[in-house]
Amino acid sequence: MDAPAPAETTIRLADPADTDTVLSLIREKAENDGSSAMLDLDHGRLRSALSGPSPAVAALLAEQDGSAVGVAIFLRAFSTYLTRPALWLEDLFVRDTSRRQGVGSMLVAELCRVARAEGAVRVDWAVRVTNERAIELYASLGAELRDDFTLCRLDAGGVAALARPDRS
Repeated sequence: MDAPAPAETTIRLADPADTDTVLSLIREKAENDGSSAMLDLDHGRLRSALSGPSPAVAALLAEQDGSAVGVAIFLRAFSTYLTRPALWLEDLFVRDTSRRQGVGSMLVAELCRVARAEGAVRVDWAVRVTNERAIELYASLGAELRDDFTLCRLDAGGVAALARPDRS
């Protein structure tokens, strides 16, 4: 028996009214990554971040049959070397039921259309070295897989420690 044809997928920019949907997809991504313990989700904070004339974050939603099946969460960035805008893809997630249907590729392609419309010269992101399927996808899309950078992070404790007034 043939597998059912994938549902038609549409991609749209999320708005503050989509906060619960975006939170649900973030939660599902964290569960999928084994990172649920790291979550500190807050509806009000995310809604605020998605709001206003210059939102702190934006999200693209992939929908099939009226239900969200994927998300690309991104931030506006800036290339100092090129002195032009860039975008940072913070998270990309597609639900298991919609994987291998081109949804991830569609989200990245739409993000690139947003980048062009905003005059951004590039889109950057990080991927776990253990996420082989994502790495294969990104390579197939023409992404340059760089190994000359190391991702650095100060968590909340590190930020607080370094921001202390007595630290010089």
